[in-house]
Amino acid sequence: MGLKVKEAGVFVDVGSGGGTTPVPIDDWVRPIAWPTMPTVLASEQKIVGIYAVWPGDGTGTGGNFFAFNAQGAYTINFGDGTTTNFASNTQANYEFDFNNAALAGTDKPVTFTAATNTINFTGHGFPAGAIIQFYNIVSTTGVVKNRRYYVVNPSANSFQVSATLGGSPIALTNDGSATLLPYKVAVVTITPQAGQNLTVVNFQAKNPTTNLQTYTTGWLELAISVPNVTGNSFVLGGTAVGHRLAQRVNVIACGALSTMANMYNGFIALASVAPFPSSISGVTTMANKYQNCVALKRFPPYTGSAASLTTTALKYSGCQSGEDFPTLPVSTAALLNTSSMYLNCQSARELPDLPTTAQITNLSSMYSGCVLLQVLPVHNMSGVSSSSNANNFVDGCVSLGRAAISGMRFSFNISSRKLSAVALNEVFTGLPTVTGQTITVTGNYGINQVGYNASIATAKGWTVTA
Repeated sequence: MGLKVKEAGVFVDVGSGGGTTPVPIDDWVRPIAWPTMPTVLASEQKIVGIYAVWPGDGTGTGGNFFAFNAQGAYTINFGDGTTTNFASNTQANYEFDFNNAALAGTDKPVTFTAATNTINFTGHGFPAGAIIQFYNIVSTTGVVKNRRYYVVNPSANSFQVSATLGGSPIALTNDGSATLLPYKVAVVTITPQAGQNLTVVNFQAKNPTTNLQTYTTGWLELAISVPNVTGNSFVLGGTAVGHRLAQRVNVIACGALSTMANMYNGFIALASVAPFPSSISGVTTMANKYQNCVALKRFPPYTGSAASLTTTALKYSGCQSGEDFPTLPVSTAALLNTSSMYLNCQSARELPDLPTTAQITNLSSMYSGCVLLQVLPVHNMSGVSSSSNANNFVDGCVSLGRAAISGMRFSFNISSRKLSAVALNEVFTGLPTVTGQTITVTGNYGINQVGYNASIATAKGWTVTA
């Protein structure tokens, strides 16, 4: 079974190339004006992606830079009439031309007929309720650039639009034209040459054009099948270039990796990502894996064991829309650094427990900024190596009503939370015996409740600041 996404309200299995199955795994709505993605199978070595080609300043080619590199001789069909072979470990550098005749019509031009309030698009295939937007509007009023509209009363070659799902058609004034996309689109296909295997893929290659700074690539959607890529040889996200437009990534096949660091780092528009197809049993780092994936709500589960994993620092940092996070499976016995793992995950109301926590040495800012988090995952903090390695552990967790922590040997702060007397006493009970350490609990309403008992902590050598 492949990844399922919603297309015009229907959940479609896209991992194996088609078919409809009403299983709501992913609530992302694929832009209906995008071209259909070609089928990519797990048995293939093949990368297919939709690449946006922008008009730029309106007079030149548009500044649509592209770069990619791989180990194993490879071929790129750029989807604009150009196909080029590249030697192994030779970077592909290219610039798409917005004015290329091969891309004509890929921005989905339409016309408006004011007399009937219709949008004309031959053979559009849009169902009622499909979401569309208009760009480059000429002459016609009644619709606004970039605003979401819903298709109503579709026929073979025209349709009307409503401001609400199933609502009344919008009245149009003046005949005119527009496009359904603000860019043109190329469908890019990367394959190995005959007798070759792709063993390294690098989407962080940067086009070397003089004075070109770090730029946003045109990738909108990617399907990747690279079964011979292993170890640290799968490079997708990072900081050399930014895949800030990509809304969906489906890795269909990949070998066993040793690192997932930065895998989706900087994918700020990412809204749909498939479960990774291979086991994580050999992965040692997931640092920055989803950093700043601000649009992604649901993160896919893992297969295998996390027993080799040593760091998840900044893994979900900045994932402000994140609501559903997977647990790390089987074991986290080697995990030492979880600093800033969920930093500023502002939509998270609950987070999964880690299988083991006593060995973790650095938890600083792990949950900082999780303003909706109500119950802290269970933590044995006995492995924390210094007070600084627990700094800001739950800073800004203003909704936190329970913190089942134990073993913390150094001064720390849980002030200005939402902890009751029962919850505070639970924290005190989990503290070990120490000398010269302070726990700060000011700003919790529980310190004024009957039953609050700071002596649980002071009897073990703690100073309680309330």
